[in-house]
This record gives sequence, C-alpha cells and structure tokens, in this order.
Amino acid sequence: MCPYPATTRRVNGSRAARARVGIAAAVALTVIVGCGGHQAGDAADTVAGTATIPANNTVTSTAASMLPIRYLLAPHPDDEFAIWSMAQDPTRYPVLVVLTQGEKTGACAGGGLQAERGERAPSPQPFAAKLTPTCAAERVDSLLAFLHDMGAVDPRWLSLRDRGEHVATDAPSDTPTALAPSPCPTPPACARDATYHLWVGDTAALLVFDLGDGDVTTADVVWAIATTRHARGAFPTQIEGDIVGMGYHNTIDTNFVGYDHPDQNAIRTVLTHDDLGLPGGQYSRTYPDDPDRTMTVAVDAAVFATATAVTPGPVDPVANPDATRVGALQVDYGWLAFPNGYWYAEKLPVHSFYSQEQDFTKAFAS
Repeated sequence: MCPYPATTRRVNGSRAARARVGIAAAVALTVIVGCGGHQAGDAADTVAGTATIPANNTVTSTAASMLPIRYLLAPHPDDEFAIWSMAQDPTRYPVLVVLTQGEKTGACAGGGLQAERGERAPSPQPFAAKLTPTCAAERVDSLLAFLHDMGAVDPRWLSLRDRGEHVATDAPSDTPTALAPSPCPTPPACARDATYHLWVGDTAALLVFDLGDGDVTTADVVWAIATTRHARGAFPTQIEGDIVGMGYHNTIDTNFVGYDHPDQNAIRTVLTHDDLGLPGGQYSRTYPDDPDRTMTVAVDAAVFATATAVTPGPVDPVANPDATRVGALQVDYGWLAFPNGYWYAEKLPVHSFYSQEQDFTKAFAS
C-alpha cells in the first residue's frame, strides 16, 4: 500500500523528446566484478579472483532469463552501497543505474586521498578540479574498482561485459516516461547528456548516466528510469520486478545522520509519489525512525565486512584514524570520505548512511 495516497500521480506514457549533446566525461573502462549479496539471514556466496571486461561480448543465461529485474537507482558513484542490502536477493536480476558521474565533489582535487593507508588513487591521474571530465572519469573508475573488489564475496556481476556508449532513444508507448530533462541552466555548473554507458552480463547489468551532479530533477529521474527500462531488451531477462532508490533524506531526526541533497531528494520524490507502473514496489532508502518506513533489510555480515573493514579495528575514523583501509568502500572510495579520513561502518546510520541495517519506504504495488 502506498504511504503517500494524497499526493501520488501516475506518469503517463508519452514519448520523450531528446535535446542533449555529447557526454561530458570519459568513462574509465577497467575491470569489474560482482556485487550484491543476500537478504538478512541468507548465506553469502564466496568467490575469489578478478575478471577483465571484454568489449561488447554478448552473454546469455537461461537461468537469468527467468528472473525478474530489480532496478537499483543511485544518484552518484558510491551511493550504491547505501542500498546494498536490496542488491542481495539472488532471485532478482540486479540492474544498477547511476544517474550522475559525481563531478561536483569537493574531493576532486585529491586532497582526501591517503594512499599510504591503503586507499586507491582513481584513474586518470593527476587529479583535477571539480566539474571537469577528469573528476567525472575518476568517480566512475572508483565505481568499477568497488564492484570489482566486492566480487570477493558475490560473483553475480562477474559476467558483465562492456557494451559501450549508447544514445537514449524514445521509450515505447507502454513505458512510463517524461520529456527529456531541460538543458543545463548554468553551464558549467551542471553537465547533462542523453547518452549512457552500458555493461550487461548474464546475472547483472550496469548503466551510468551523466545527468549533472547536484542538478538532478524529478524529470531527470523519470527519464532515466524510462530509458533504462527501454534498454532492457539487451538484458537476458525482460521480466520487470521492482525498483529501489537511494533517496535518503533526514533534516529532523538528530539520532541519525542528517542529509539533504537535491539528487537524492529527486529520487525520493519520484519513488514515493509517482506510480511508475512496475509490477513490484518502489522502495526508497530512509532513516530508522521515519514514520513512513515500512521495512529494514540488513547487508549480509560477510558482505558488509568486505566493504568496510580496516586493520587494526575498530572501524572508527575518529578513534582509529590511522588504520589501514581493507574493505572495498574504504579502499576505492576512501579518497571521497567525509568528514573524516574514512567511512564509518555501523549497524545503524548514526554517522553515515553506509550502515549495515538499511531502512526503506515502500510505495505502490504489493
């Protein structure tokens, strides 16, 4: 049941008009391995090793063709771990959709990198200022490195193959969509592009858009979702299930980390108010005491440790700032960590939304 009955609306099936120009940032084509884990209580799969992504290989899977799609919506590279608990269900085909390339971060200049403590320097180097193609490419490179390292505990994304850059086309009439987002109002403060980069495997898929860090609107979100749904013909399964988004927003409850970002807010608004017409529900990340929270899902313990570990412990960037970074989140996204040297890892989202227990609202469907 939708917890927002007074303000919901259904997005109609009008076709999108595209008015965008070339991509603003190069996408680093490196190696990538699986991510995703299990719902709380499930056993974790374990695998070791790495895999290089061959260009434009086609893969098929009879088993995957029977699985429903779970769309996983992240506004920036690194936000995906905030909804990792919902990427774990082995009965779903996970499709990670990253809306921007994170080029507006204050960490672009590289001042947060602590390579001597095990943090990985993103490519390409040297660092550059924010709002540059270099910074955008570094954020995407870190995303791919993170997925690669998370493959140590979940191999489902090992099958990903690079399918290159694609230009978004009008969605079919039966797919909810909206007009393409308007051009940047204040260049170069934002970067929008009608292209996306695609990786497809027999057990997972990844799309990276370039919709402008800090400039994502609700129209952008609806458009990107419709574009992704239209692209599902490239997946081994076309059966749609549900959608999960990183829409964390908290400006009132001081017991949990406060956060108010326009890109997350746009995702939250769409998933809680716009009926996208999917067979399954629309889930948005929230904080534990949100009155609209409907469920809590935990990241599997082994998966959480693989992402967040430091040595020696504990994982506490204030009390233990000099620890060596071990987990994928700390190694690959450590250069982005704020306000401390690396990321908190806690059961509840007290200092960071990268918590083991993750809370969600649910709207629409059953």
